[in-house]
Amino acid sequence: MTGWIACPGGRPHWGERGAAGLLPVASAGGQLVVLLCLRSAGTDAGGCWGTPGGAIEPGEDPWTAAVRETAEEIALGGYRRAGRHAGRCPRCPWSYITFPVTVRDPAPVAVRSEITQAGWFAASAVPSLRLHPGLAREWHRGLAGAVTAIARQAEVN
Repeated sequence: MTGWIACPGGRPHWGERGAAGLLPVASAGGQLVVLLCLRSAGTDAGGCWGTPGGAIEPGEDPWTAAVRETAEEIALGGYRRAGRHAGRCPRCPWSYITFPVTVRDPAPVAVRSEITQAGWFAASAVPSLRLHPGLAREWHRGLAGAVTAIARQAEVN
């Protein structure tokens, strides 16, 4: 079982061992799109858009946690691991590992738990969304560039 950890910055983090999630990436109409989930009220940063994911449980590695948590929250299939981005809280050792994954068909996904909505967004529109604070920070600290590079590499292959 996992729980909250205190952060000197004042905002607690969910996941005593950190957390992890998937960031699905696809091409739609020649445009780079990413799948984000609207967090339910009562969850960490409820009402904000973020990646499907959550706390790393005892004995799990970040990839296993990201896959498990994503499966708990949405029905996503047919993806391929394409990278790894580690985001650390600037005030404590807590981290969130984002695994960009490529998806061939950006079809709608069924929502399962902790999520009220899931949708594909143009990568260029992501900064204008009400993002989970950690995703907002990491998007500007290199995650956006990593996603673009992954999409370009997928086009080559």
